[in-house]
Amino acid sequence: MGVRAARDPAAEARATAAVLRWDFRIAFLINVVMAVAGVLVSWLSRSDALALDGVVSALNAATILVGQRVDTLVRRPSNSRFPLGYWGLETLYAGGRSLILLGIIVFALITHVGRLLSFAGGVRFEPPVFGLVPPYSLAMVLLCLTMAACHHRAWTRTGSSNAILKVERLSAVVDGAISAGVGLAFLVAPLLESTPLSPLVPVTDSLVVVLLCLLIIRDPLATLRRAVWELSGGAADPGTRAPLLREAAAVLAGRGIVLVDHAIFRIGRAIQAILYVHPECEVVPADLEACRAAIEQRLRSRYPVVTIVLSIAQPGPAGEPPSGVSGVG
Repeated sequence: MGVRAARDPAAEARATAAVLRWDFRIAFLINVVMAVAGVLVSWLSRSDALALDGVVSALNAATILVGQRVDTLVRRPSNSRFPLGYWGLETLYAGGRSLILLGIIVFALITHVGRLLSFAGGVRFEPPVFGLVPPYSLAMVLLCLTMAACHHRAWTRTGSSNAILKVERLSAVVDGAISAGVGLAFLVAPLLESTPLSPLVPVTDSLVVVLLCLLIIRDPLATLRRAVWELSGGAADPGTRAPLLREAAAVLAGRGIVLVDHAIFRIGRAIQAILYVHPECEVVPADLEACRAAIEQRLRSRYPVVTIVLSIAQPGPAGEPPSGVSGVG
């Protein structure tokens, strides 16, 4: 029977860093190519929709550099300045990225709704050059799918817990969907010239921009809302709390300790849980410490970064929080 090799955390950390460094480098280069292509094709085709596509890609390239730095910071151990670690930077990054994207979307909506209102008021615009856009969109979709696949591969190889890679993978998919929508709209637009909708052909790009903005605004809003909730100390979602409490209760029950109440928080990929417990038999601090370590060990297969604090409490009346008198964490 073979002997399993000893786990080397330092080697694992170096391997993870190498995977992330390569992934961020590929994503940055792809986004730079997409940004340049979007601005260039926008100028050649006289389409503002592609200018928005190029600006979003430029934003993605810039935020990837920030995301790489944040990912380096969050893997540092906790210290006197950050006692709970740097994990909040992940959430801060996701929230800030969403806020910037929302600003671009709102600006694009104001600009192009104004253009449509001017068109409705009698102002005439020169129609865009439609032939350049479908080949451009196809190339952008392929680049976005490549980038999303790279992010997914890096995400799985680093334990499927990196919030930054998860956000970037979603961003690549959304960006690809935008490019596909633009290409499809501009492929169909020339066909409208022989229909009753032909007067709308000159502002097809503005219609596409407004529609795309309305379709994608939900995702950054949801990300920003989740980031604000986490940073403000809101409770973790039920999908996080339920498995944690189930595993913790199993460990506690085996040691004659009752789980009275809990407070569970999530920031980025890090989870902190304060478990209020009531021993049914006499325990010493060493027993509680062993119990806490056992719970953390059992949870790490599901949550790579988890901190458990046990606080002894007397069960309170129904509907009231317990009265904690001591803690181990």
